[in-house]
Amino acid sequence: MATINSQDNSNLNRELYSPLDDTQPEVRLIEILPPAPDDQQRICCRLETVKLSDELHFAALSYVWGDPNITEDISVSGIILPVPTNLASALRQFRNTGFPENEDTGELQKLWVDAICINQKNIEERNSQVRLMGGLYRTASSVLSWLGPPGHDRQDKALQIIREIASMMTIPPDYDSSLSSETLDSRRELRREQTYAAFQWLIHTLGNMYPLSGGTSDPRWGSLRALASNNYWTRIWILQETVLAKSPWTHWFICGHESITFAELDRYANFVEGIRDLPLPPGHQENLTREMMNSPTYNMERFRAARVVRRVLPTLARIQHRAQLQSLFNIFVMMAMHRTATNPRDMIYGMMGMVPSYSIKPDYGKPVKEVFIEAFSSCPRIPVGFCLQCSSCGSRSDNKHSLPSWLPNLSELWQRNIELFIDFREERVSLLGSPRVLEPEIQAEDTLCVQGVIYGHVGLARRLNCDRGDNVTQILYRFCVDYIVEFQNVSPITRLLPLASAMDHKRPLQTLMDVLDWAEKRINRGKSPNYGEYLGSNLSIVSWAAFRALGHVDILTQDEQVDAIKRLGLEDAAKRFGDDILTLDFYLRICLVGLDPFPREKKRKKKNGGKESREKTTDISLLGQSEFEETLGRIELSRMLSFAGGKTLFKTDKGQLGLGPPDMREGDLVCAVDECTLPVLLRRVETMDGDASFFEHVGTCYVSGLSDGELGTMVENGVLELQTFKLR
Repeated sequence: MATINSQDNSNLNRELYSPLDDTQPEVRLIEILPPAPDDQQRICCRLETVKLSDELHFAALSYVWGDPNITEDISVSGIILPVPTNLASALRQFRNTGFPENEDTGELQKLWVDAICINQKNIEERNSQVRLMGGLYRTASSVLSWLGPPGHDRQDKALQIIREIASMMTIPPDYDSSLSSETLDSRRELRREQTYAAFQWLIHTLGNMYPLSGGTSDPRWGSLRALASNNYWTRIWILQETVLAKSPWTHWFICGHESITFAELDRYANFVEGIRDLPLPPGHQENLTREMMNSPTYNMERFRAARVVRRVLPTLARIQHRAQLQSLFNIFVMMAMHRTATNPRDMIYGMMGMVPSYSIKPDYGKPVKEVFIEAFSSCPRIPVGFCLQCSSCGSRSDNKHSLPSWLPNLSELWQRNIELFIDFREERVSLLGSPRVLEPEIQAEDTLCVQGVIYGHVGLARRLNCDRGDNVTQILYRFCVDYIVEFQNVSPITRLLPLASAMDHKRPLQTLMDVLDWAEKRINRGKSPNYGEYLGSNLSIVSWAAFRALGHVDILTQDEQVDAIKRLGLEDAAKRFGDDILTLDFYLRICLVGLDPFPREKKRKKKNGGKESREKTTDISLLGQSEFEETLGRIELSRMLSFAGGKTLFKTDKGQLGLGPPDMREGDLVCAVDECTLPVLLRRVETMDGDASFFEHVGTCYVSGLSDGELGTMVENGVLELQTFKLR
C-alpha cells in the first residue's frame, strides 16, 4: 500500500483519525458531500468509524495511486488532506454522477478509500487494516475500479464498445465438467456464432484496424488499445479486489461517466479469445488477427489472471490445510508476475486476503528481504522449483533489498519475466524424478540448502542479439547463420554437405528451432507435412513459418547477405556447385527442412514429336494449412524469436544445445535440483573468508535431450551423485 509523501502533521492526524478498535473490527468510511458554496471545486467528504459486518452497505474503491508527490487537497470532516490526483478525479466524478448501481448493488452512499480511511502515517494501523482487506472486499456491496478520466485517448469510448460486444456474447466458456459432450458441442457452436456476429458488428462499426486503402482508422481502435494498456491492470491489489468482490455484476470498471461490470468485461475477453478460432474475412486476416492476438487488447494477462482466480475461488476458499497451501501460493505469485506495487511488501500483503489461512501478518516495518523470505518459508515445504525459475543473479543488478540469488524479487518480476525460464509445459516432472533427498531448508537467514546433481558445464555460450528495428526475417537469418558458423563444429566446405542425402536427415537448424521453441511445447504443437504450397517435411507450424521466412532473403541488406555468404563459406561452394544452386536462402532452408519441400521435376507431355520432356515447376499442390493458420505461424515465429532475443544459446560439455538467461557464462555448472523441472545453472562463489562451498544461482535454462526423470535414473544407477548445494 502506497503512502502520501506529504509533510507529516501529527496534530492533523490526531484530530482526523481517532484510534480504531482491532477487536471489533472497525474501519472508516466516507460520504461525499455536495460542494461548499464558497468553493465549488474542492472535494468535501465526511469520515466516520463503523464496525465491519455483513449488514454494512458500502462500496470499496480500487484505483491507481500514481505519483505520491503529486496531490490535490480535499476536505475530510473539515480538515484539509492531500490525496493522489487520480483519487480526487474519481471522487469528483462520483460527486457529479453518483456511484454506478444495479439491482445487485442497490443505492450506495458510503465509500471505503484506503488513502483516506486508513491513517497512512500510522504503521501499526496500516498493518492491522491490511489484515482486514480480504474481509472488507468480501463484505462490500460493490467494488468500484476507477480507470481514470477519459483523457485524450478516450478510454470511455472503449467501454461503450465492450458493453455492446458483451451484450452479444451470452454463452460463457465451458467450465462445467458435468455437461454432456452433446451439450458442450452445442454451446461451442453457438458461442462461435456469437463471436462471429460480434466480430462482424465490430468491423462494420469501426472499420478495419488498418485501412487497406490507406487513410486513418477509427480512433476507437486506439481507445481499446489504451484501455488494455491502462496502468490500473498493473496493480497487485486488483487481484484480491477482483476475486473477492461479491459478484461479477457488483464489480464496476469506470472511466469518466461510462461504466461496465466485471461480467461484461469478462464476456469481451471471451470474444477476443474466440477470434483466433474464426475464419476471418479477406482483408482482415493478417492485420486484425495480428493486432488482436499480439496487442495488449488480447494480452490482458493481468485481467485474465484475475478471471482465472475468480473462477476457481469456491474451491480455493475451502482449502484450509497447510499441506495444500504451497501450490496455492505458487499460483498467486505467478499471477503477480504481470503486476507491480509502489511498496514491495505489497507483493505479498496484497494477496494475503485470498489465502486467509496463511499465517503471515502484515508488517510494513520489516525489511523487504525478511518479508519475502517469510512468505516462502511459510510454505509447508519451500517451493524450490518455483523460487529458482523466478530468480537469478542477473535479476539483482540493482539489489537494493540485498536479496539472495535464489529468492525471487517479486517487486521486479513484471519487468524481468521475459528474461526468466518458467516451465509452463503441460507435462512436466522434476528432472531428478523422485529419488530420496533431504528437505530443503533456509540456514543463516538467507542461505538455501537444497540437494541435486551436477550434470555438466557450459562449454560454449553466445548471446542472441536483436537490434532495435530488425524485422522477423533479419533476426531469423542472424540466429541461423550464427548457429551454423559457431555451433556446428565443422569446416566451411563440410557445411555444404546438406546437399547430400545424409545431411537431409540431420537438419541442423531444426535442432536450433526445437530449442528456441521449447517454451511453446506446452501447447502440444502438432506437426504436419503440409504448409501452403509445400509438401514434404513433417514440421511444426512455427518451423514451417521459419522455412517460408528464410525464402525472403531480399529483406536483408546487401551487406548482410554478403557477410552471411562469406561466414558460411558459400563463395567457394558456389564455384563448385554453381551460383544458381547454392544461394543463401536455398542453403539455410535445406539446413532447416531437408530437400523434400522444394520444387521437383514433374513429367509433362509436350507436342514435340510425341516425346516426353522434363520441366522444372513450382506448381506443387496447394495442400496443407489455410491462410489463417499461416498467419498464426508468422505470429508464433515472431513470439518465439522475441522470447529468445537477448538470451544465451549454449552448448554443454556433452554437446547438447541449450538456451539460458542473459547473464550465464562459459563454465557455469548445469545442474538438476530437487523439485525443479528445468536444469539449473549454478556458479561457485567464494566468501570473504575464503569459503568456496557456496553457489550463486544464475538461472534456469532449457537443454535439449534432458528428458523428465532421466537424471534420477542416473542417480539411482550411481552415474551421478547427489550433493547439497548452498545457494546464496
